[in-house]
Amino acid sequence: MDLTKLKVLNKENFSKYGWVLEINEHYQVINDGNSKIWHNLVPPLIFSSCNELNIAMLRTEMSTIRVNKFERHRFTPQLFFPVGENRSLVVVAKGESVNIAPSDVEVFLMDRHQGICFYPLTWHYPLIPIDGPTNYMLLMRQSDVPDVEYSNECGPFTLQL
Repeated sequence: MDLTKLKVLNKENFSKYGWVLEINEHYQVINDGNSKIWHNLVPPLIFSSCNELNIAMLRTEMSTIRVNKFERHRFTPQLFFPVGENRSLVVVAKGESVNIAPSDVEVFLMDRHQGICFYPLTWHYPLIPIDGPTNYMLLMRQSDVPDVEYSNECGPFTLQL
């Protein structure tokens, strides 16, 4: 994949796939000036239909990535926020078909102070850390009902880090 086509991750560029969470200059000072809080990073009701919310930590270690299959979650958004200072690549695919063409794929650079929340039914590849092993805070629906679907084999294409 041609990484010269790497896209900046921002709310406008990513709007068809989900929300972008940003730690930026829009915060409120609390706790007698000792803390900053960023409110409403995603719409507050996105997990309201979840009977159980899974709050987890995910650790990812990758160096060479061979993308040949995507996944999506039918019923739940998935929220990922890096814990630490590492950047990541977010690989997503347009459309609803299980047959994904290379032209459907977009790659975004997630900055150290950003996270993402995929809409339900968004085709995505696991987040790809580019500054070394990365821990992510993960929020998603927990259920006994199968939620994940996989695309047909595609590509493959390789991202060299």
